[in-house]
Amino acid sequence: MCVLCAASLQPAHAWGTAGHHIIAMIAEARLSPAARDQVRHLLMDGRYTLTQISTCADAVRDDGGHHKPWPGEEMCAELAGRITTDTGPWHYIDIPVPKYEKSIAKYCPDGNCVVAAIKKFNDTLMHSTDDATRRAALLFVLHFLSDIYQPLHCAERGCDRGGNEEFVNFYLGDKKRAHENLHKVWDMDMLEKAMADAHIQTERAYADQLLASISPEKAQRWASATIDDIAWESHELAMKRVYRGIPFQKFCHHEKAGPAVDLSPKYEEAGAQVAREQLMKAGVRVAALLETALGAPKQASSAGRDSLR
Repeated sequence: MCVLCAASLQPAHAWGTAGHHIIAMIAEARLSPAARDQVRHLLMDGRYTLTQISTCADAVRDDGGHHKPWPGEEMCAELAGRITTDTGPWHYIDIPVPKYEKSIAKYCPDGNCVVAAIKKFNDTLMHSTDDATRRAALLFVLHFLSDIYQPLHCAERGCDRGGNEEFVNFYLGDKKRAHENLHKVWDMDMLEKAMADAHIQTERAYADQLLASISPEKAQRWASATIDDIAWESHELAMKRVYRGIPFQKFCHHEKAGPAVDLSPKYEEAGAQVAREQLMKAGVRVAALLETALGAPKQASSAGRDSLR
């Protein structure tokens, strides 16, 4: 499969490795046996799991060879097929804060954004009868549907590239993490704080705790959200929660960032709760999408017989 895309303007590794793993674990646990069998079949008859491939869309991005090798990069390349150019723009959508248009399409030039990518790969997963093509679609839709729940993947303020130009000081207990960019804080630090607050150290244990916290009523509501709905909700969170208390700066002409802002305990506590709920929502929505796309075997595919768990 050959993947074509414009060059990326915004580094995008939403949730870090731990976040993507946790979302995939929640999704795997919520799949029906029929959908699990389809996943097993597509992932080389159970050779890999959703959790293992959840970061592959980052690992296979072509950045001209300037990145350090990712763990499992060869596996990801095998599953994704041939990548010809950078797929970076598919990880995010730059909706300005505050927004000035009501149409998602306005912020998705030439269909190169996370919203369009999810829709495209979901359509491929549902309708293609070629296993290699569907396997790559599964890899990408799993990752991008996780990315879209990180608020800064649906927002930018003053050309800050989704918070990558904003610097803050984050405190995890008595540990100060000085001069970290805001995007990284919401990719990784907020999740680390959420896990520390729950006194949990492993991804599996945290995923299990989140699974137990998802009520049927919440799951039904979250699963019914459209991809556009999710993007707008994440943008709203960025506007009201992520950027709250952080002075506005402009970076459109490569202005130098001001001094790093201290994040208050209240900000960090609220942020950890936002991250916690967004991970649950993402896990539920990924499962719902895969259930629709993979619940029934495709005519040209034979489902595996064993469940993933």
